[in-house]
Amino acid sequence: MDEFGLKELYEVIIRATYPIEVSGKTLEAGEIIASFDKIQIANIQEIKSSVAARGSWDNRGLVYWDSTREVRISFT
Repeated sequence: MDEFGLKELYEVIIRATYPIEVSGKTLEAGEIIASFDKIQIANIQEIKSSVAARGSWDNRGLVYWDSTREVRISFT
């Protein structure tokens, strides 16, 4: 798990990354969901899963990759 601590972000725009329905309205990918002049953030946590492709005669990991399972944001 990676943790990042930030204090303030300015001119924040949150966009949909895929088509989603919010309050009966369908938003397309790239459409703005919310925008802020300034937000304060206390903590961002990124929860990852690590996977290894194993093989060869001793079954050691040959290729490794991480994928993000969840991102948690705590606002103050």
